[in-house]
Amino acid sequence: MSETRPVFSNANDGNGLIQECERVTTLGAGGISGVTQLLKDFTARINNAIDRFFVLAFQYDKNWTLDDRGFGDNDITKGLPILATNLVSGTGDYLFDTDILMIEQVFLADSNGTFHELLPSDDKSSPEIYTKPTQSGTPTTYALVGNSIILNYLPNYSSSGGLKVKCRRVGRHFVYTDGAVALGIPPVFFGYIARYASYPYLLENGLRHAPSVLKQIGSAVPRDPFYGGDELAIANFMSLRGKPKRTRLVGGKQDNK
Repeated sequence: MSETRPVFSNANDGNGLIQECERVTTLGAGGISGVTQLLKDFTARINNAIDRFFVLAFQYDKNWTLDDRGFGDNDITKGLPILATNLVSGTGDYLFDTDILMIEQVFLADSNGTFHELLPSDDKSSPEIYTKPTQSGTPTTYALVGNSIILNYLPNYSSSGGLKVKCRRVGRHFVYTDGAVALGIPPVFFGYIARYASYPYLLENGLRHAPSVLKQIGSAVPRDPFYGGDELAIANFMSLRGKPKRTRLVGGKQDNK
């Protein structure tokens, strides 16, 4: 299905995040996009808003892993939230990107190139894994230590792209020179990103409508005085999402009497 997705900046159509920030801040057309330093500042704040969206969304996304649609599909994982690295013979410690918020599954290719899921271990079940392995073999478990994945055996073979991680990661960040680059989250929350990014500017400049924008941003925490608004909508949207269920069709009996 084709759809029109909001973008970072598009002065012609006015459907960009930067243009929405210009409206929220009342800076007007070109008030941000035409001032380089301000454009850089708002780019950073838009990226902060994207991070906030993903952290909030993952708190309520129980069944279906959200991912930024802006990630490219020119790698071996085709843009999916599956990161891969080469498995190197004799190396049992693999450092992954700090953009990963949560590791859900780890897969490793055996010497024949067939992938198997590794089981997680911890200091109770395998206390020796934290000292880093010294024995060679085919890894069967892993432990997470900081930003590293520690395998229980040093692999005695190498495999290109042989270690894969299914993860939850933060959204892709914009750079200030981006133009009509699409926002990778559900378009319905386009306004939230712009409001969250604009609110610090409203405070810094003492603009009178700052409280109303803060109320629109809202909170998903029930006893918070700002309970409601965008953040509650995000929480509700994410908590109601579910993986498609297969439905078995059962034919009814036909009475030919």
